[in-house]
Amino acid sequence: MIKHSVMCRDKGHITVKGFSAPVKVYQVTDLRKNLGGQQSYLEDHAPGFSMHLDLDKIRNYDKDKVLQSLEKAASTLKSKVII
Repeated sequence: MIKHSVMCRDKGHITVKGFSAPVKVYQVTDLRKNLGGQQSYLEDHAPGFSMHLDLDKIRNYDKDKVLQSLEKAASTLKSKVII
């Protein structure tokens, strides 16, 4: 409900007394309006699409792999005929 105004990082699940299922936990990073050009975490969702990109966790040796994955996804989507 707050994803458009507050930037949060997914921290996984925890077991909470009184709940039968694990509860998803998030860490508040900052208000989106305060991040500006310093934003190191990108997140976006649409039906059939989900992206979480944490630039602080990507290492130099993985950078090319991430770029290739993003380029492959973009190329595949551009060439896909959606009816």
